[in-house]
Amino acid sequence: MYKIILSLFLSISLNSGFSQIWNQRFDFPSSPRSSAAGFSNGNYGYLCGGSLNNSLHYNQLWKYDPSSDR
Repeated sequence: MYKIILSLFLSISLNSGFSQIWNQRFDFPSSPRSSAAGFSNGNYGYLCGGSLNNSLHYNQLWKYDPSSDR
């Protein structure tokens, strides 16, 4: 029982040290979409594809540069 309680305590205390603060940045300059894929490479973030209400499918690739917030 002691090991279970200790494990639970350590898990909670370690996870609370890795919390993140999110700040809203530049608004996405296109139509809203779902099912898009996102990834990062170097200092840039990318968003590709997606669809609008499962009827309009996008064939686009967007690049985000956090240093210029665009």
